[in-house]
Amino acid sequence: ADDGWLTVAGNPSGSYRETGRRNDAGSGGDAKNETPDASRPLYMQDPAQRPSVPGFLLMDEVVPIKDYSIFKAGDVIPYRLPAKPSGSRFDVKADSRHADGRWTVMLHRKFNTGQEDDVVFDVRKRFSFAIAVFDDTGADHSKATRSLVLDFKR
Repeated sequence: ADDGWLTVAGNPSGSYRETGRRNDAGSGGDAKNETPDASRPLYMQDPAQRPSVPGFLLMDEVVPIKDYSIFKAGDVIPYRLPAKPSGSRFDVKADSRHADGRWTVMLHRKFNTGQEDDVVFDVRKRFSFAIAVFDDTGADHSKATRSLVLDFKR
């Protein structure tokens, strides 16, 4: 969920409430590009369609691989296929840029999304949140930020 603290270890009461993460309603995000037995890729770029995002294979632009002999050594087929989310999962949008060796990511959404599983932002209140950064390099592939506070300027 994009708007709630669910589990806190070492809280002031000394208790631990194991609730796990809650997903927003909807579907999407990405899909694995593998056959049912996970032995090889299932999809490739539709040859009739130019890739809309170079370096990525989007779920909206794939076709099933029918003949694996068309590939040669060194060809790369992505494992993750980004797919546009739907429903409440698509409330938060992100714009990112890489410049001077650094990433800048801007997250934004409506104050009131109209979704029951989202908080309604009120400019008179402060909202605590955290962000986790994933690099997908193995078991220790995520780093969480310290608690942050969203405080609207008035």
